[in-house]
Amino acid sequence: MAYEEKTDWLADDPINEDDVNRWEKGIKDAHTDLAAHKNDMNNPHKTTKAQIGLGNVDNVQQAAKKDFDRHNQDLDRHVTKEERQKWNNGQLSKMTKDNGSAFIDISDGQDFHQTAASQNKTFTFSAAATGVNTPPKPSEGIYLYSSKNNGEAAAFSDDGGFWRKTLKNGIWTEWMPFETAAGAQAKVNEHADKTDLHVTKSDKDKWNAGQLFNLTDNDGNAKTVTETNLDNIKTSGIYYISVQHTENKPAEYGQLIVMQRTRGASPTFVQMFIDTVTAGNPIYVRSFSTKGVWSEWSQRETDAGSQAKVDAHANKKDIHVTQADKNMWNGAQLSKITNDNGGYLLTIGDDDNFLEKIVTNGRAFGTFYSTGKAANSPSNASTRGMFHFTSLDSEGKGTFGYVIAVDYKNNMFTNYLDLNLGWQGWRRLVTELDTENVPWINVPYKNGAKSGDRPLQYRKVGNTLHLNGHVLTDREVVFGSVPSSCAPAKGVVTMVAASGTTGYSKFIIYSNGDMKLTGIMANIENNVNGYYIDLVLALT
Repeated sequence: MAYEEKTDWLADDPINEDDVNRWEKGIKDAHTDLAAHKNDMNNPHKTTKAQIGLGNVDNVQQAAKKDFDRHNQDLDRHVTKEERQKWNNGQLSKMTKDNGSAFIDISDGQDFHQTAASQNKTFTFSAAATGVNTPPKPSEGIYLYSSKNNGEAAAFSDDGGFWRKTLKNGIWTEWMPFETAAGAQAKVNEHADKTDLHVTKSDKDKWNAGQLFNLTDNDGNAKTVTETNLDNIKTSGIYYISVQHTENKPAEYGQLIVMQRTRGASPTFVQMFIDTVTAGNPIYVRSFSTKGVWSEWSQRETDAGSQAKVDAHANKKDIHVTQADKNMWNGAQLSKITNDNGGYLLTIGDDDNFLEKIVTNGRAFGTFYSTGKAANSPSNASTRGMFHFTSLDSEGKGTFGYVIAVDYKNNMFTNYLDLNLGWQGWRRLVTELDTENVPWINVPYKNGAKSGDRPLQYRKVGNTLHLNGHVLTDREVVFGSVPSSCAPAKGVVTMVAASGTTGYSKFIIYSNGDMKLTGIMANIENNVNGYYIDLVLALT
């Protein structure tokens, strides 16, 4: 029945049970009608697309919010500000080919000038001697681009030749060769023979006369000084040194030249001593540092002495390099095993995966250091060791090889990677220290067990558990335990001898280390008073 409202209530009208039930029924009917309307998906108001503007909306499926969030948080697909900055600061213009070889090959008949003009950038090149405007020998080089009309080129040949060529304001210079040490020395020698270019004694006398600071006495002779310790002679000048000067001199007699190198609060000085008595007149030099300390005297060589040593050295055939030596060394170990100062080649950090870091190094023989905190480390102690991988996969990772690691406790571990089987797992090498002088440890008794004529003891030796002793205990109860790390992985059942009579009982040790005896076979069972447990059990 539909709800019938009453709208003529008076203040003193009584409310009865029918009125209240009528109200509750009306409320219930209203909720029922409202729920039915909310669940009616058939457009009960007959609203059209035009009324709400759907005619202007494309019928395209939209991504869910969670899909958008997942995409927005995907750092593999998106570029961070730091990555963009790093890449923008990198070498964006290619200077070499992707394999690292020269970017441009200038072959027979090709013009270097035209090649450089066509690139408009810095690039490396390989040039044939038969090219146009190329160096006179086959060479490798680099062109440094400044602008269309300005740049620098340098080229190197495999015999040590070096040339430079300049583009300035659109005009190229010729290739200018740079001198080798031998060529430079020849030119120096040629220059040394030109006496008209060198200073004469009269020139020196004239110029010395113009010296405003006296390096000698006024008569031109060396200064005399009463100071006996050469450490204290720091005024620039030339001094005569004899027997009266007793401290810190390299020879008995000679000329001392003192020069101040720097001024200021901590000036520095140089002293040169010319021995005027000893044959060959050797020369000694030392310096005074800003720390206020004189260096040791260092003897300097004369031209004749130096040439004699050079000649003697040149005649020592056993210390010079031959082609055979080069061939032998080039056939030796050229791939680095350590870093340049002899330390480890590879560092495995705390956040690294030990084994992944090794294989990522590729095909190589090398050394490493690990703190012991990296994942898949052989030990939790710091380790050093070596690795050797002989083949690679398509990603450049090692696929077949081994690792040997030694921690600071002198434990050695090995692991082997087979592409088809994976890593074989770390194995610690057992040494004689693992099998000799291993201490015996008393087995803790349980359930009233006690020692007989000797206590029951155990020790772990390599991959075996050793038990030795005479125990007094009831059967069918756990009479003692060893640590699970010393117990056989799958437990062991064996026979042990009884004491007090001839007989045997079954001995059981579980993988958790608990031990008990069960059953008895004896001549006189009532005479059994203990059990001899003298066993060596394999752990695996």
